[in-house]
Amino acid sequence: MIKHHYPGMFAGEPKLQAAAEKAAARVYELTQFLVQVLKACKDDLSRENILKQATSLRELALPMLLPGITVST
Repeated sequence: MIKHHYPGMFAGEPKLQAAAEKAAARVYELTQFLVQVLKACKDDLSRENILKQATSLRELALPMLLPGITVST
């Protein structure tokens, strides 16, 4: 939602729209990372398991990254 609608709020303001597009991309990237962490947690949503899963991701390809770029934590 933020990826699609937030930049449109600043139509007509080029500097603000560019900043909003960058912010929307980063927020979308972060939420995709969090989705993958929660998927890895399965049914165990304890603090310890979330931290374990968040720090043990390997070669995660996120949609906003360039092809071939991956994230490992």
